[in-house]
Amino acid sequence: MSIDFRATLRAAFYSLAAVAAPPLLSLATVAPAQADGPFTVLPANATPLAERRADGYALTSWLTFSQLDSVCGGECAVTLSAGKFIESNMSEIFMYGDPVFPWEYNFTDDYIVTLAASRRVATLFDVIDLEVEAGVGQRFGLESTVEVWVAGYARWTAFPWNDHVRTSIAINTGLNYASDVTALERKRGDTPNGSELLHYLAPEITVAHPDWKRSAVVLRFHHRSGGEMLWGDSWLFNGVSGGAQYFTLGLRQRF
Repeated sequence: MSIDFRATLRAAFYSLAAVAAPPLLSLATVAPAQADGPFTVLPANATPLAERRADGYALTSWLTFSQLDSVCGGECAVTLSAGKFIESNMSEIFMYGDPVFPWEYNFTDDYIVTLAASRRVATLFDVIDLEVEAGVGQRFGLESTVEVWVAGYARWTAFPWNDHVRTSIAINTGLNYASDVTALERKRGDTPNGSELLHYLAPEITVAHPDWKRSAVVLRFHHRSGGEMLWGDSWLFNGVSGGAQYFTLGLRQRF
């Protein structure tokens, strides 16, 4: 009978870690990850990375892939949100240029309900989660327009207070397509025709109780525009500058 030395060594390491750190005892029955240098891929029978991260633990590797050999394996999420249109400029909201404080925001009686599906695909340096997302939203109030989008997210998860309030901050880039260019967008975009296709920027903050391993409350700045500050006068977006933006609040559930 042959002995797999590397497998035996990894098993010994996990056993020693379980003894040295009681919070990691739950990992003793988890199959070791398949590693090749700095890269790590979790096997199908491993505890989902989403739950491991919620427990404050991640494999030590500069790049850890999620369970790519299964459809979700605990790394997928659905987010349902609703929000209200905000007139204040993004530059004012994020405190550059002429800052505007939250109690000075200008809102408009236009609303959006969104549903998004996402999947974590990898983690950098144990603290930055990389995700892909697709979503759809319905605007109502002053306008009736459907939005769809695809985006990639980078999420910072390492905060010293996570034992009390599990927190993450994420930033994204993507494309957003609207079924109609409304008068509201034409006004903010400074163009007569506007553009159905615009850049999608939706930074967010999530908070959750430490025991909520698969649930979180999500506060998102849902913003689509020509991204003039980033791309300049882009031909892809018909030279549009501003667009539509909403503050949304929602609930995320992983599965």
